[in-house]
Amino acid sequence: MIERDLLLPEYGESMLYHDAGKFGFVTISVKNKTRWHEAHFLVKELPERIRFIDKTKDSYLTQAEFKRRHRAAVNFLKIGLSFIDLDIYKLPAYRGRNKEELAEIALRFCSDNGVPCPNLVLFSGQGLYLKWLYDAPIPYAAFSKWNLVQQTLIEKLLPIGADPQAVDVSRVLRVEGTVNTKTGDRVQVAYYDGGSWSFDDLAIEVLPYSPEEWRRLKERRKARAMIRAMKSPRNASKQDVQAAINRFTIQTLAVNRLWDLQNVIVPMQYGGEIPEGSHKRDAFLFEGAVCISKLAHSHDHFEHELQEYHRNIIPSLSQKEVKSSTSTVRKRFDAFLQKGEDNRYRMMRTERLIEYLGVSHEAQKQCTTIISTPIKRERDKESRHKHGVLEREEYEAKRKGNLEANMRRARELRDQGMSRKAIAEELGKSRQSIDLYLKESK
Repeated sequence: MIERDLLLPEYGESMLYHDAGKFGFVTISVKNKTRWHEAHFLVKELPERIRFIDKTKDSYLTQAEFKRRHRAAVNFLKIGLSFIDLDIYKLPAYRGRNKEELAEIALRFCSDNGVPCPNLVLFSGQGLYLKWLYDAPIPYAAFSKWNLVQQTLIEKLLPIGADPQAVDVSRVLRVEGTVNTKTGDRVQVAYYDGGSWSFDDLAIEVLPYSPEEWRRLKERRKARAMIRAMKSPRNASKQDVQAAINRFTIQTLAVNRLWDLQNVIVPMQYGGEIPEGSHKRDAFLFEGAVCISKLAHSHDHFEHELQEYHRNIIPSLSQKEVKSSTSTVRKRFDAFLQKGEDNRYRMMRTERLIEYLGVSHEAQKQCTTIISTPIKRERDKESRHKHGVLEREEYEAKRKGNLEANMRRARELRDQGMSRKAIAEELGKSRQSIDLYLKESK
């Protein structure tokens, strides 16, 4: 079902997940023969850019929004959908089908295989884009969970041509109404149901975890104990679950550590740029490379993200200097990987990183993961108080008070002539507890 009046035909389907009233940068990329041109601009400019875009050229748009004028995971700000690029036309059984037939095939496959049906199916002029729209965009903090949802959707849709490379948050997809010069066909909406998903609800449907298992996973506490205790989820082995949890935990740490490095420590301690000649510059660059390696899905993606990270922490570098700096760090990183052993892909321990980078106490207070043990304990204590969890001394005092109150009440009921069984029922305790109360009160 397509309700064109809801799609704002003048601007296209992109305004269903881009809010022109909010801050953020998006990118329109235009391919003209062999040349690739990108324009980065505020999302508030998007409606007019879409309205006057040259529809005779291959044109693409970022699905996410970024906090800087470059599309990269290290600049990710928020996103309002999940998406899959479906190269269904490559499968012999589906060649020559029109866009409505292809959309019907994709929707039926989702329905028959336990995949949530997308709200929007866009014909790309050759294949399909499946899009699950959110009722509210998700921020940087949810990036790892979003990434895991993307990867899981791709795994489920591989039988009908899901492109495993079209998974990263910086991906651009074709703009509705523009031409696909490979086929001469225009990008058009093939299906739209007018609905949207809560991101958490979609994640519950897609990921092989129950809500309680996901809550515990998100907290990242006692992960190994959780794996041992977890029941085998639907359609997944325990080995698959453990691999997914480990991947999620590592990616979450990498994302949060990148945020701390480039958005907290560098601005607070260095005024936004690590000075040339600083012995800490190499440490920042290398640790960033290790973090980015957890998020990148290909060599080119790693290179792109690493260059953007270098621009963010050393803005004065020219493009030539960025490439040179990136090349140096990449060679060092490649040599690190070739060592193998247990240090492969390992991030520096937090305490060592704090010491090596000289992270100040004030900066640590603003960080998410690069924090010392005393600050972590202080945060845990504040969190416990916020959620009504008592400290050990308070708990013991309360427990002692409750015990004394129960002993007094048990004695009063005994003096009234009640049996031990009746006292146990009255207080909601076991017979053994009542015997202990009355024995201690003699």
